[in-house]
Amino acid sequence: METVRVNEDRLKAIARALAEASVDRVLRLEESDPQLHAVRWVAEKRSPGFAAVTAVLTALVSYRLTMRGEEWWTCYAETLLKGPDRGSLTDAYREVKAFIESCPGARVQRKAKRARIDKAFHKARPALERLYHDPASVLSGASWLTVQLARALGQKPWRKTIVFSAKMAYYAARTTTGLTPAPWDVPIPVDLRIACVSASSGLVDTPSYKMLLQKPLPVIEAWNRVAEHSGVPPLNLDSILWLVGWAPRDLPLEEARRVIRERLNPYLGDASKSIARELAYRSCPR
Repeated sequence: METVRVNEDRLKAIARALAEASVDRVLRLEESDPQLHAVRWVAEKRSPGFAAVTAVLTALVSYRLTMRGEEWWTCYAETLLKGPDRGSLTDAYREVKAFIESCPGARVQRKAKRARIDKAFHKARPALERLYHDPASVLSGASWLTVQLARALGQKPWRKTIVFSAKMAYYAARTTTGLTPAPWDVPIPVDLRIACVSASSGLVDTPSYKMLLQKPLPVIEAWNRVAEHSGVPPLNLDSILWLVGWAPRDLPLEEARRVIRERLNPYLGDASKSIARELAYRSCPR
């Protein structure tokens, strides 16, 4: 496999552009995230702890989906909102399994997804119990959660679905605390959108953005450094990147810049222009 190289000049330029968007404005942008909306709906009807545990278990099986991520999380919310007003930790586990059975988005590898939820619930139950009783415990640091989930599943704590689970736990905590920044100790989850924008921004040099999915560590480390320089925690940066990361892949370059700028402008104001320029620096290499 070819080496993935970080472009230091591009890293600094991207960080400067993102620094123009204050953390407060990024948090307000996240309020438009369909994933946050879904978790908030569940938290409001059931409980924040119930929402945190169900969101974590759902995030762990958010792979090989047959629908867009936005539709997947709407399916999650609609299914869990059919339940009673509250629910125990065991109820959370059972209802996520029922959701996996019923949601069309989980059609591929459904059996493996069920087994993954079983393993996470039984082997990482102490972490899930802590999260259920105190969802805000992830705000000061969430590595305790990623480490226990990774150990339960025999994976590295920086793997995509492990890190994504921590982000969804953070979103559940936000339902109790409002506009609170993400913990700094959890890196960005590298999915197709993040891989594409990592390449299209010039942050890393790679012949194909899909290669970054197999070799994500240089990407993770590069975005950690962008976060340090910009002052925006990695999981909050992810919200910007995930929202617009599809554009350099699906659209001509100028159109991608326009779409990114227009999508971010209501929340990030003037910073959206420079962010669009830096994220769509070049086309996403196939």
